[in-house]
Amino acid sequence: MNVGQPRRWSDRLWVRLVLFSAAYLFAAWLGRAFSFNLDDRPPAFVTFWPPAGLLVGVLLMQPVRLWGWFFVAALPSHLIYYGLYHHTPLWVNFLFFLCAAIEALVGAGLIRRLNPGRFTMLSVREVSSLMFFSAVFSTALGALIGAGVSSLADARQFLPAWQIWWAADALGVIVFAPLLIVLLDYRIYMTWPRRKWHWQQVVVFSVVFVFLVWYVFQYTDAFVYLDELLILLVLLRLAVLTGPIGAVLGVLYLALVVVYQTMLGVGDLAILYPSVASLTTALLAYLGVPVFIVYAMTAAIAERQRVFSELMESKRQYEFLIENQGEGIGIVDADEKFLFCNRAAEQIFGVGVGQLVGRNLREFLKPNQLMEVLQQTQKRRAGESSEYELEIRRPDGQARWLLVTATPRFDETGAFTGTYGVFRDITSRKFAEEVMRQNEQLFKQFFELSPIGVAVTSLEGRYLYVNRRLCDALGYSEQELLRLSYEDVSYRDEAELQKNRELRQALLKGEISEFEIEKRFVRKSGEVLCVILRVTLVCDSQSTPLYYIGQFLDITERKKLEAEVLLAQRMAGLGTLAGGVAHEINTPLQIIVGSSETLIKRLREGVLDNDKLLRGLERINQSAWRVAEIIRSLMMYAHPSADVRQWANLNDVIRDTLLLMEYQLKSWSNVTVQTDLAADLPQLYCERGQISQMLINLLNNAHDAIPQGGEIILRTQYDAESRCILLQVSDDGEGIPPQIRDKIFDPFFTTKEVGKGTGLGLSIVAGIVKAHSGKISVESAPGRGTTITVSFTQDVQVEEAERTARQDDSAGRYDGG
Repeated sequence: MNVGQPRRWSDRLWVRLVLFSAAYLFAAWLGRAFSFNLDDRPPAFVTFWPPAGLLVGVLLMQPVRLWGWFFVAALPSHLIYYGLYHHTPLWVNFLFFLCAAIEALVGAGLIRRLNPGRFTMLSVREVSSLMFFSAVFSTALGALIGAGVSSLADARQFLPAWQIWWAADALGVIVFAPLLIVLLDYRIYMTWPRRKWHWQQVVVFSVVFVFLVWYVFQYTDAFVYLDELLILLVLLRLAVLTGPIGAVLGVLYLALVVVYQTMLGVGDLAILYPSVASLTTALLAYLGVPVFIVYAMTAAIAERQRVFSELMESKRQYEFLIENQGEGIGIVDADEKFLFCNRAAEQIFGVGVGQLVGRNLREFLKPNQLMEVLQQTQKRRAGESSEYELEIRRPDGQARWLLVTATPRFDETGAFTGTYGVFRDITSRKFAEEVMRQNEQLFKQFFELSPIGVAVTSLEGRYLYVNRRLCDALGYSEQELLRLSYEDVSYRDEAELQKNRELRQALLKGEISEFEIEKRFVRKSGEVLCVILRVTLVCDSQSTPLYYIGQFLDITERKKLEAEVLLAQRMAGLGTLAGGVAHEINTPLQIIVGSSETLIKRLREGVLDNDKLLRGLERINQSAWRVAEIIRSLMMYAHPSADVRQWANLNDVIRDTLLLMEYQLKSWSNVTVQTDLAADLPQLYCERGQISQMLINLLNNAHDAIPQGGEIILRTQYDAESRCILLQVSDDGEGIPPQIRDKIFDPFFTTKEVGKGTGLGLSIVAGIVKAHSGKISVESAPGRGTTITVSFTQDVQVEEAERTARQDDSAGRYDGG
């Protein structure tokens, strides 16, 4: 909403209506002032009636929907005027006004039909329609009705009444309608050219015109029409200088002089007055014809000026468009010589301003491009347009690539005269295309020669592109894989597939940028393939997902090797433990054997009482259970199953492992092992043998870190906030330097001397933790010891247990069908 503007159009309409009513009343008074008598009686009509032109002008300037309001506004002024000065009956006054309203309505309506839109008096068509439809036709129609009414009212003769009514209204229309339109429409002034000497000449010609008009109508002779012709020439000169405003003001002055001189009995109209026909002829001769000529000439000049202005504006816009065009534009003749070019073309060809016209296009061509241009010229001669690429050599030696759009040019006889050319510098694009081509070639080589399998899949998972390495790994041809999706060749483990789907959805939602998982696929032969799958989502510039890129690293052999290494280390661990186990078993066996022999001997001798028998059997029983416990721990450690998981208490697993290592720990004379086990530890879903293996490796690693002796602490606790079961192995040894801290879990990485370590101990620990969905971290500083923390999230453990239960349940229901 515009602040300060009226809310409705009617808010300003009433102001216009009041002003129009006042102007209408004043114009009626002015018309009466220029009245003259047809006889000795007071005049019933005037020879000059401004309200007729005033109403026509207002209607032509207003939208048709508002015409009724101005009729209503003019009625009171009309009735007031006649009531004050003529004292005619009210019905006669109303009929007079109705005649004027019909007259103005018909005239304005016909003019609007011929000239829709804004009426400006700036075209010969508008001037002609105003003169004919309003000043002649509609005023004649209004006079016909008005003369009839007048004859009924005061018994006047019809023909003289019609003649005077028509002449008065016609004069009002040709003078006041243009005056009102020109003075109130400021846009009309903007169409007329401005000259430095404008006002000086206006003053001179105005003075000459005023004197000449007064002289001609003051003194008459036989050559009166020559005098009036002179007036017309001066009036035309004044109109040419000042435009529409000078024309209408000159006509107004001429009309007022004619009417006033006639009232004084001077001039041709006074002489020819007695004849009504002569009065009409004189009115047309003195006013109608000159006024029409002046208006028509002014409008013709305005039209010519408008056409010229439009032509100059079009030329200016054309030149601006051509010169400021980003593309080069040029015209060459039939021999390829430049006849015209814009600044952009000069910049493209690397020459100075004005130095390209007159030069031949062939000067800028490489030898291999000349034949191309000659072939294109032959196409132009045949009338064919085309677009082609052209390489040029600029004067500074720089090569540029152009995209040329060429159109043939013919003269009026149809002879070929040259070519219109548009030159677009595409050097950057050609360079970019070459870089893109090289990048595509490089990518293709990388894609095909990559040592790992690479695939591009759709968002639905179907293969779009696959390299040779992936085809070889899966045993399918490229055409066979492109007909499949990644799930078609995935191992049928629903939990594994669901995890993969969830990760892909996380990529689509933008929660992660990529993911890496271990996954199993099934070769065409049916073999299971273990891979590390790394997936990345590719999006366009608007972040709209396009496709996935998957990288497949075959780790089947590595997994087998890891299993073999783990088994080998476990066997090596068993060998290490064998001596200690044998020693631990030998002691209770000696107690069992010794106690049993003593009991047997005393039983035979008959000296065995019940108390000694009971004590001996208790020693035998305790020793036997000791042996059984050692054997059970040994069996738990050396369990042959790859992954048999069950719920277990981590503290119990630690105790069993320490029992197995009891003899080995006793051999660490300078190292003590302490435990700090939480009493409220939840159950852990695990494979006990692997957790024991993890503990043994961590203890051995801690022992090696304190060669001078020290203390190792095994600590368990439960973090209720994160729902994690924590295991910590701490030593007070040498610590780990920062530069190698990130490498200690790498396979075969060791700081020990050759022959004293394989570098697989901590790598196996990391693998066991990852297999149990746990996390491992290290805190260490040189000289301040090391703490390795392993955490198992309880929620994840529960999910794994439930998934295993579902798989076991599904396998139990399988009926072989």
